[in-house]
Amino acid sequence: MIPTPAAITSPASGTTLSSSSVLFQWTASTPGATQYSIYFGSKPGAVDIAFVNAHLATSATVNSLPTDGREIYVTMFSLIGGTYYRSTATYVAMGTPVKSSMLTPTSGSTLAGNSATFNWNAGTGVTMNSLYLGTTRGAHDIYFINTYAHTTTVNTLPANGGTIYARLWSYIDAAWQYADYTYTNPLITVGVNPPTSSVGPRTPINFTSTVTGNANQQVTWSIQEGTSGGTITQTGPSTASYLAPSFVGTYHVIATPAVDPLKAQTATVTVTPPAGFQVSPDSILVAPSTAQQFNAYQDGTQISTVNWSLQEGGVAGTVSSTGLYTAGSTTGTYHLVATNTSTSDTFTSTISVGSSISVAIYPPSLNAPGTLTSGNALFIDSSVTPSGIDPTVTWSVLEGPSGGTITGATYAKVYVPPTTPGTYHIVATSNADTTKSATLAVPVTAAPAIPSFTATTGAPLSLRNRHGAAVLNDGRVLIVGGSNPSDGSANNSAETYSPTTGTFTALTGSLGSSRQQPTVTVLDATHVLIAGGEQDWESAWNTAEVLDLTAGTFAGTTNNMGAARAGHQAVMLTAGPHSGKVFVMSGRQGTLNYDNNLGTTNTTDWYDPAAKTFSAGPVLNIARSWFTATKLQDGTYLLVGGSTGTSTPGFTSVAAAEIYDPVAEHFTLTTGSMPEGRVQHAATLLNNGKVLITGGYNIGVSDSAMLYDPSTQTFTAVPGGMVYPRWSHTSTLLSNGRVLIVGGETDVSNYEYPTAAEVYDPVANSFSAYGSLHNARNEHSASILPDGHVLIVGDFLYQLPAKAEVSP
Repeated sequence: MIPTPAAITSPASGTTLSSSSVLFQWTASTPGATQYSIYFGSKPGAVDIAFVNAHLATSATVNSLPTDGREIYVTMFSLIGGTYYRSTATYVAMGTPVKSSMLTPTSGSTLAGNSATFNWNAGTGVTMNSLYLGTTRGAHDIYFINTYAHTTTVNTLPANGGTIYARLWSYIDAAWQYADYTYTNPLITVGVNPPTSSVGPRTPINFTSTVTGNANQQVTWSIQEGTSGGTITQTGPSTASYLAPSFVGTYHVIATPAVDPLKAQTATVTVTPPAGFQVSPDSILVAPSTAQQFNAYQDGTQISTVNWSLQEGGVAGTVSSTGLYTAGSTTGTYHLVATNTSTSDTFTSTISVGSSISVAIYPPSLNAPGTLTSGNALFIDSSVTPSGIDPTVTWSVLEGPSGGTITGATYAKVYVPPTTPGTYHIVATSNADTTKSATLAVPVTAAPAIPSFTATTGAPLSLRNRHGAAVLNDGRVLIVGGSNPSDGSANNSAETYSPTTGTFTALTGSLGSSRQQPTVTVLDATHVLIAGGEQDWESAWNTAEVLDLTAGTFAGTTNNMGAARAGHQAVMLTAGPHSGKVFVMSGRQGTLNYDNNLGTTNTTDWYDPAAKTFSAGPVLNIARSWFTATKLQDGTYLLVGGSTGTSTPGFTSVAAAEIYDPVAEHFTLTTGSMPEGRVQHAATLLNNGKVLITGGYNIGVSDSAMLYDPSTQTFTAVPGGMVYPRWSHTSTLLSNGRVLIVGGETDVSNYEYPTAAEVYDPVANSFSAYGSLHNARNEHSASILPDGHVLIVGDFLYQLPAKAEVSP
């Protein structure tokens, strides 16, 4: 038999090289060679360009190749049985490198708003681009991205009428080159109409705002003086109805634009008495024994020629000759009569005397075990009665700074205790009557030693990660598919974990197709849908299977999904026309490595469990893979982050988010976006309705965390971020409202994987250390058990034997 020499498979012969440094790969010879050598020359058989002695390797990177567009002739030698056999290939050297240039927006132009899409050409020999946007030349304090795509949308541009400096970097032949561009950002201003008003007490005013420089006209209305300055009701995105207070004075109505809260605009309202004889206030609610000044006006001018009296006499309290009223101790409704001694005109104000002012702190006492652990925090609120009294309080700690700190908004506060154990006292003092206060005793105990995770009684039956997991209706946890961490091969087995025994049991049957990272959706007490996933590192499945838990076997669905999907999401719908169906969204179709994201789809499928069929659903605004889909409290779904790609290779992380409404069957982009995109992050719905988004990968592994507020559709950074940067980690809501963060990768360059776990406390809005795993874990699963503990399954590179553990 004539031996078959090795032949170069990549790059394909006849193609143009993209760099002066190229990885060449080839097939092994038949039979196997004892050495491979390669000539690179300017003519067939020559070796004037490069020579490679590859020994027995089947790939080699060749540097310093020419970049003048010439023909490169390659001769591949295989030493088989003492004889050299050859194969040949030809290539065209990369031409003269040309860096990418910006196409739109045109340099020097004024941007349309705080969102803009930047597009540039591919250049020649450019293998990656970076875009810097900054307030000075070469800076990236506004925006930064590394991408293989040639476009990016930025939603966080300033709107102050200043200059934005853009620097477009091109990575050519192992070096960065750049070109600079400048833009003028729009000037966003806010107008309020009417800007000034003069009205009588309790007179309504309709306000309208206008936002220039941006299409978003949404504003939030408020009163600078609080409830004492009247009331305001939002009637539309840019309109409000204001009711002036009973008191004569000057007040301020504020319109704060959603697009830029720093551009808030204030309207001035002057409350004046009407023509004739008038007293301010004309009605009021006061507490017993408290004082209130009354003033008299004649045709808008304050006068002192007034006789003051109480219609009900002494039971109503007392009033001085200057109009200073002091309530009596008896509650009831009374009348203050003012007589203008110059004209004999009279005016009567109504006074309601309520019960004595009292102050309460919530919670009135700590729940069991009745102590606050050092390092945690306590949410506190106050209440002042009767209604109509100034509701604000002044917060303090009886022991002073050594007793902890109180921070937060005007009414609701967060108390952070000191590290020293002891009993401390939070005090709320009424601003209406500083002699009235409430005190909450807070016993503070030392923080316990960081707890540890516990190994399960039995070990998983298969070594795997990148698998699917779901908690079944009977409390067991299903583990299905995945990959072997030692070699990346796909797994077709399935097993269940019993929280009662702490052991794993294999299912009778196996998946019809080995699947890595499939979605797993519980249909009912006896059936589970397993959809999509990777069949290897290069392609995805468009198929799905249904597990019959009673028989322990898998069966294919009647038809396939409309697209192959990996890195997708699937949710069980509970509202809308397709309630009871599984909604499968987006994902990659082709090559799955992060540097060559091919064929991300924005399509969706509905799966009907009764008919076992898929049908096409609506499309996303942005094609995504490795994103998160979180069900919100209103029944809609928040889609965040991920990577997007088209038929052109490229990886771009997504900063924009969108909402799927199962009733309207439609995807809508959220008002706000994250400051930067992220891939393989984690998202968890908190008990307060917000969504915690942690970590992920963009330019590097992120330690940042964001809170998404559904009421404003905006993202806010968690101060300080996480304890560790992480991606491919898990986040799980615990029964106490905190979020457990486990595993993942923290440093891509050095392959660092933290065994330390951490928790997010929504009260303190911060992360802290929480126990340590027995083993590092990446692309694992975390399942909340019926007893509130979390089962961690999924192994790490070459980690033998298979192990699982349970959170503290």
